[in-house]
Amino acid sequence: MVFKIDAMISHILHLPFPEQLDDDIWAQKWAQVQWLVENNIVAPKQI
Repeated sequence: MVFKIDAMISHILHLPFPEQLDDDIWAQKWAQVQWLVENNIVAPKQI
């Protein structure tokens, strides 16, 4: 699951290596992605 989250952070927020972020920043970026999805600003493809 972490790989999918890293991919979403990288793609949506244009961060090239989210796995290199420290844990606090990574959690903030994941929260930003979740907010964007919840507010229909971006819509990730459902598989």
